[in-house]
Amino acid sequence: PDPPNTTSTTNPLSRYPLPSIAEVLTSYGWQIDPNTEQYVFQSGVTLQAEAGADVLATGAGTVAFAGQQETYGNLVVINHEQGIQTRYAQLGSILVQAGQQVNAGDRLGTVSTPASSSPFLWFEVRSNSSLGWIAQDPGAYIPDIRAVDPVRRREVRGD
Repeated sequence: PDPPNTTSTTNPLSRYPLPSIAEVLTSYGWQIDPNTEQYVFQSGVTLQAEAGADVLATGAGTVAFAGQQETYGNLVVINHEQGIQTRYAQLGSILVQAGQQVNAGDRLGTVSTPASSSPFLWFEVRSNSSLGWIAQDPGAYIPDIRAVDPVRRREVRGD
């Protein structure tokens, strides 16, 4: 489905996933991996964050999963109204449990302190379809999620 306008009452997501607006270090969609120089599809965004910062629910919903997952690390998945799902990954800690009801702005966990990079939050928005949960552009749901230009991204990451 087409993502709703966030000013519309139909968008179940109303809150930014961090306490303050962050730079987008990797954006959603197709891009060239700087390490392999191959095209890769990013199903979400990497938001620069402070270590230990709260990770917040972007909308009301039910926690579908809260725990360790092979590719996502510490992961919280929330199912929202209208077949929308959000995923918050690479967390330092998880503060919710599967089955728990949450509201926009509720604390889900904290940002980790990775050994090999700056602290960040991996955030995805997905929509339910006959094919399963399909990745959507998070910026279409939460306008404050904006990619930085490629030159600035290299400076932020130290490339």
